[in-house]
Amino acid sequence: MSSTSPANSASHDTRLKADVPDDERARSSSPRAKSPHLDIANFPSVELLRILAALLQHIATSNDQLRPLSHEAVQERAQHQQEQSSIPSFMYLPLNDPNRPTTTTAALATLNTPSSTLCFHARHIPSISIEAYLLRILKYCPTTNDVFLSLLVYFDRLSRVGALGHFPGEPPLGSYDAPNGASMNQGALSPISTPWSSNYAVSRGTPSETNEPAPQGHGFPGISGFAIDSYNVHRLVIAGITVASKFLSDVFYTNARYAKVGGLAVHELNQLELHFLLLTDFRLTIPLSEIQQYGDQLLAYAQERTISANVPRPLPDANDDANKDH
Repeated sequence: MSSTSPANSASHDTRLKADVPDDERARSSSPRAKSPHLDIANFPSVELLRILAALLQHIATSNDQLRPLSHEAVQERAQHQQEQSSIPSFMYLPLNDPNRPTTTTAALATLNTPSSTLCFHARHIPSISIEAYLLRILKYCPTTNDVFLSLLVYFDRLSRVGALGHFPGEPPLGSYDAPNGASMNQGALSPISTPWSSNYAVSRGTPSETNEPAPQGHGFPGISGFAIDSYNVHRLVIAGITVASKFLSDVFYTNARYAKVGGLAVHELNQLELHFLLLTDFRLTIPLSEIQQYGDQLLAYAQERTISANVPRPLPDANDDANKDH
């Protein structure tokens, strides 16, 4: 019977460790990276709104640089489009006609009115930040996290309809004779890897990277090129919260309260709420899995911002400063 001394055992373990590659040893010792998961029910609402505000601010600022149009320029462009546009003939088809789109007539009329999104465009950029605006809504009109997350879903849907020229699950305008067998969970309604990377940007005539076909015909001139910017983000938020609270939550408030908290007159909020419903064609249902995916992606966005903020920046070289001064 042979025995192994502690010294021999230690040397044997050292040889075994030396035989394992460094990269494999690192993978075995480090915990497996898990995809972010947002607990919608228990995640702190204040922290959620801060992340959401940072995302919306980033989107609005980016679109401000892509489309630096003044309020007067937007009105002039909408008036010009109004004069050249015409209501498509398929709006007058009978309700039982198979070639008639499933979009409601009222929504079609709004989507084909070039000035339909102008009601969200403020004359001046509000002085209150998006974060303070969201926190104000949470304080005086408290609601659940899924209502705030639904803003991302609705904004993404509006952006995709504006880029594609038709609602998801429907063929492009001008081709309604094709069979409509697409599922409502395909295409624009399903979240992509990073929905805020491109879909909220100004439309340049090409759809986002989805499985949806390119827009055909005239599309929807009333929402074509829809983009979130500093002029409309606050109004879109308060209109979206008003609509989502009534649809998703058992507890909601009157429009007078939402209007006071949002800094609007009641008749203005009523108009924004109606246009929000028409632009979305009253398609407000969001599966829980879809809200969860948007929440997880929002949390991943926050983690990426934290990592990038903690990356050490190289210190300036003293010689470079001296040469600059020289």
